[in-house]
Amino acid sequence: MKSAIFTAVSGAYIYYAPLFRFCSELSYPGVDVVIHTLDDSPTPFFAAVCRLLYEVDGYDEVYVTDADMIHLPTIDLFRYHRERMEATGLCYSNSPRGHEHRGAERLTGLHFCTKEWYKRTKKSRTALMEKALRGEIGGSRFDDELALMQVAVESGVGIPPRERLIGRHMGAHLGTIRCYLSHGIREVESQLRVRVTVEQAEAWNDIVDMPKFREMVRGVCEKSPMIAEQLEVLERFTRKWATKKTDRYYLKYR
Repeated sequence: MKSAIFTAVSGAYIYYAPLFRFCSELSYPGVDVVIHTLDDSPTPFFAAVCRLLYEVDGYDEVYVTDADMIHLPTIDLFRYHRERMEATGLCYSNSPRGHEHRGAERLTGLHFCTKEWYKRTKKSRTALMEKALRGEIGGSRFDDELALMQVAVESGVGIPPRERLIGRHMGAHLGTIRCYLSHGIREVESQLRVRVTVEQAEAWNDIVDMPKFREMVRGVCEKSPMIAEQLEVLERFTRKWATKKTDRYYLKYR
């Protein structure tokens, strides 16, 4: 079984790539980390759309995720999604959005798929990618998840039942900090408490303390003050959160 974690980056998101690679390789040894760098995106959210429509060749299973996701060595992400596909009988694992803006029309941007997914959805993905290249989609925040749901519906691959995705993001999502920072630190920490387990906080603290990580992340932070601020907020939170009781629900997938 050949597996990959895939994302695409452009613009300011390019600076997340070293952090994404470091944490993904540490968390999933033996899994290839594939990152597409798009120097010329026709729309602000083209990279987000591209990662969900692009076909990653040569792998039996691919986990497509956000570039600002910090994967942590606490949950066997691949085992979880394989079990979920076995339960649903589908060729991919995802979950429809719930009570959110345009929720019923969207799948999440955290997408686990197989060769069968790529084969059965090729026609729809190709047509939507052409629209993205022409700038007809990819200009709005939700275009990636709306496009993914459209692919699933048009291709007839089935829609999975809505389910709480374990760990929600299988790690820490720096986008949570970015989105809520304008509301204040208290709101950011409130959001992180429902998204980051104690065990994940402990794992992140261990990574932060690695000399190799500190050497890598220094260069990232010099290039991107935005990422530096997000990492500072995350560490401040995890140093406190790791003193709490571990959430036992997540240990099944270690």
